[in-house]
Amino acid sequence: MRLSVFIILILFISANLLFAQKGVEYSAFISPNFSWIINNNDKALSDTDRCLPSFGGSAGLTVGYNFTDNFGLATGLAFVYSQQNYIKISSINEIDKLQHTKNRRLSYLRLPILFRLSGDPQARVTYYARFGANVDMLLTANSTESYPITASVKDVEINYRNVKDGNGNKQTIFNQFVFGLMADIGAKIRINDHFALLFLLHLESSISNIDAEDAPKYFPSEQIEVEDVYGKATFLQREHTTFLMSGITLGIKYTPDATKSSIHNNRKKYKPGLWR
Repeated sequence: MRLSVFIILILFISANLLFAQKGVEYSAFISPNFSWIINNNDKALSDTDRCLPSFGGSAGLTVGYNFTDNFGLATGLAFVYSQQNYIKISSINEIDKLQHTKNRRLSYLRLPILFRLSGDPQARVTYYARFGANVDMLLTANSTESYPITASVKDVEINYRNVKDGNGNKQTIFNQFVFGLMADIGAKIRINDHFALLFLLHLESSISNIDAEDAPKYFPSEQIEVEDVYGKATFLQREHTTFLMSGITLGIKYTPDATKSSIHNNRKKYKPGLWR
């Protein structure tokens, strides 16, 4: 894991040095979102469990290069947090201390590659959009099951990165790397030639499976039976799991070597002189 973090940091620093020239653009952002972890096999629990509103989000920095006033390319680093909350239907109408709840929580370090589109850089308010792909490196994977105080059972905390089977073999329940897509679209409010505020709608989704090979042992799955010339065999299979988030992105953009539009630059200043 330390090696993976080191590689991502090197890529980010290299991109920063590459873009360190006229046209560079930096941004810092925070993105509060609704969060879902979706798998069709989890529907098997629908008679006993109900999904609750869940909140996730991300925060990070980007550095990019603007090829024109309206188009650019960026990368960066971000911390991403996703979760899904559940409640036992039998306790849904109880007060908090009498409810039986559980959740799954995942966090990642993200390296995105984003395309940027925007309107007139001299406009007070204009459109701003960025979209692209990302690779996420798993940092933490945990769950908590909270029992009613009347159950006399301690809450159960699980760190999925440290789970071992009965033979002491470490289990791989979530994939170390996940690929995804993301998009932001909204408005840019110009403060001055160097700074602008971003107010954007956000949508993202993983496209590769967040679950790994041992996930069927710990989450709802189905038993598959296969037969060949050597006989029959059964194994557990779990469908593709996706995490999805939607919400808003709030950011600030800094352009150190901002250039004014061609219209602004072509204006000629009046210079007083003597009549001839």
